[in-house]
Amino acid sequence: MVVANVKVEIILNVNCDRAWEAFKDSSSWLPRMMPNVIQSYEYDGGRRGAGSLRRVTYDFPAGSFSLQKILAEDNNSMTSTYTLVGGSLASKYRHYVATVRFRPGPADRSSTTVASWSLDYELRPTGTSSSSSSRDDRDSTDNAASRSQQSALDAFKALEQYLLSSS
Repeated sequence: MVVANVKVEIILNVNCDRAWEAFKDSSSWLPRMMPNVIQSYEYDGGRRGAGSLRRVTYDFPAGSFSLQKILAEDNNSMTSTYTLVGGSLASKYRHYVATVRFRPGPADRSSTTVASWSLDYELRPTGTSSSSSSRDDRDSTDNAASRSQQSALDAFKALEQYLLSSS
């Protein structure tokens, strides 16, 4: 059993309020901006916010998806927290809670945003019972962390590109 936490933070060259509003409307632009990764991004019943469900269908492997429940969304702190509740990705995790946060960039750069994504997770055991299973679990956790961090960075960069191209 390996519990892990990963975090990424990046400065985006866009206004914080615009970044937050675009993030909340990811279903309208994310599949277009990341077509080799995201096939669709839909809210159940069209409703978004705390308590809502969203289904993200990925292009790798074809048909894989995650069903995510929004645990909290706060416009004042520009923070959204979600967990995996179903789908092919949820089967890999025993615990998965991610938080996305936007805050204004440094005071002298009011047109920037600090975007952060953090994840607390625990992978399901691989089912091995050998003495190397602890090392294998650590390797799996390290790989999952690396993939998750890169995916978050790619999504933030896509958000920035989307906003810069629609200015």
